[in-house]
Amino acid sequence: MRANYSVFELKITQKDYEFIKEKIATLIDFKTDKVLFYRICLNCLAKSESLGDGKIFAPLDTYV
Repeated sequence: MRANYSVFELKITQKDYEFIKEKIATLIDFKTDKVLFYRICLNCLAKSESLGDGKIFAPLDTYV
């Protein structure tokens, strides 16, 4: 089973997260689609690693 067709990192507030989640809920088919939200705590984010020259941001709240 494929786990990550698309992955997005978002630098957002809790209010923005709720808005995005509600919007996605209006767009998906609950019988066939699945959208997962993973919140990454600052402690875990500080321990994360990346490769490449992509932009790194200082998060408010981070969701992947």
